[in-house]
Amino acid sequence: MALIKNITLDNGINLPQAYIKIISCNYINGYHVVINVAIFKDKDARVNQKQEVVKFVHNCTTIEDYNEYFSLDVLNQENVNIIGQSYLWLKEKIGFYSESTDDFDLKE
Repeated sequence: MALIKNITLDNGINLPQAYIKIISCNYINGYHVVINVAIFKDKDARVNQKQEVVKFVHNCTTIEDYNEYFSLDVLNQENVNIIGQSYLWLKEKIGFYSESTDDFDLKE
């Protein structure tokens, strides 16, 4: 899974089909989840193992968000996992990702 979105970088370069991929999710003490994201020029760049354009680190640190997205009660539900929940959290809680679309084509 990944997200696709039109992004303009701080340096003015436009990536109309930027491919947003979570590269790791980690629990840190209690209710803190760290999500590392890589953004590639497009899906072809990711498929062909090109270098990412930029990386971001996002921290879920509120007990309310943790309970809604990452608690064991949530993750133990059928067809729910930490990666899927991380994408959901990014889209719903981090404005930068809110208008991105899901891409389920590439399995990794």
